[in-house]
Amino acid sequence: MTAWRHAALLRHGQALCRAGTGHRTAADVTPRFVRGTPLRIAGLRRTHLSAKYADTTRKQWIELVGIGPIGGQRSQIAYGVYCGDHVHPGQPQFDYLTGVEVALPDPLPQGVDAIDLPAADYAVFAHDGHVRDMRAMWPRILSDWLPANRLSAGPRFERYGERFDPVMASGPVEIWIAVTTN
Repeated sequence: MTAWRHAALLRHGQALCRAGTGHRTAADVTPRFVRGTPLRIAGLRRTHLSAKYADTTRKQWIELVGIGPIGGQRSQIAYGVYCGDHVHPGQPQFDYLTGVEVALPDPLPQGVDAIDLPAADYAVFAHDGHVRDMRAMWPRILSDWLPANRLSAGPRFERYGERFDPVMASGPVEIWIAVTTN
């Protein structure tokens, strides 16, 4: 990628990674398709102002780590689940649950919420790099890729695998979006 092309992508908020790293950019995102099984994700659910989500979601992840393992936890894989958008006194907000997959029958500790994600067909978008660079993928997927492919979004979440480095906020992450045809 030329320096000019890289600068142009950065200006438009579409660059996801530095040129020459071999990482994917928003312009060349291509998903794989997966039939997802039902998941129960338990953790902390918070409401965030859309304009300040970068700082507030980071604090939410730190808070999740502070509560330690959750009963019935199945693995070290973490999830960030988008639970809905809403507007409150003119400010766009969204609910976000940070958590881990848990066994269905286990009771949850006080202060821990859960969301059940149904089996669905998912478009899975891969990102390998810092989470701040992943943010540009969301509008490209939701505003460009879905309409271009005549698909509607259902439940959506981020999946942080065991190779993700939470201290550096970097590594492989997948964006899972349940899709249906329009």
